[in-house]
Amino acid sequence: MPLEVRADDLTSGTAEAPPSVEEEAPDMTPAVLRFLPPPFHQASPVLKSTRVVLIVGFDHLALPLPCVLGRHGTVGAAFFADDRTVSRTHAEITTEGTMIAIRNVASSGNTLSVDGTPLPYGASIRLSVGRHSLLFGERFTAAVEVKA
Repeated sequence: MPLEVRADDLTSGTAEAPPSVEEEAPDMTPAVLRFLPPPFHQASPVLKSTRVVLIVGFDHLALPLPCVLGRHGTVGAAFFADDRTVSRTHAEITTEGTMIAIRNVASSGNTLSVDGTPLPYGASIRLSVGRHSLLFGERFTAAVEVKA
């Protein structure tokens, strides 16, 4: 148990241990470490100012949350209109608590890959702050960028 030194003890040369009290130990993590972002493979918490942008070629489209991407999606349908490997409703971007997530809703068997990882039908993955590559079906590529 650490010693407690009082100002009057400094003059007398004595110090005594404080009475035993059951208390929760304070967080001794250095302040710098408590505020570092999580590793890149963990999704970062979404702040109220977070924006999600769909990037197709040179076009950038701010996405409302939640939204559905696909040939008949709630946003960006014109981008996907001519590609039959993209489902009518292919991907859904939502918030899960304080995180942004993308879910594969392509029920026609079309695939969705996020950062090169295939996402099975019905599965979702959380997106961290930054740019993520998307592959809809066999050939339609785009990116989604989460900005804090």
